[in-house]
Amino acid sequence: EQCPEPSGYSLDPHLSLLYADLPLSEKQNLAKNLIPSLSRVRFTGLSVIEHPKIVVTKRDVEAFRELPS
Repeated sequence: EQCPEPSGYSLDPHLSLLYADLPLSEKQNLAKNLIPSLSRVRFTGLSVIEHPKIVVTKRDVEAFRELPS
C-alpha cells in the first residue's frame, strides 16, 4: 500500500506535553527542544493574575482573577 501524499501538516508539540507523567530527565530534555530561546520571544501584553495559594481543583482555577492594570 502506498503512503498518502504529504498533507503539509507540521508537528508542533505544545509545552503542555511536559505535564505528562514522565521522568524528570525526559521532561528536561523535551523542554530544551520545545521552549524557544528567550531571544526569539516577544510579548504583546502582560497580565497579573490573582489565584488561590494552592491550586488543585477546577474551582481553584475558576477562582483566578485578572487584576486591573
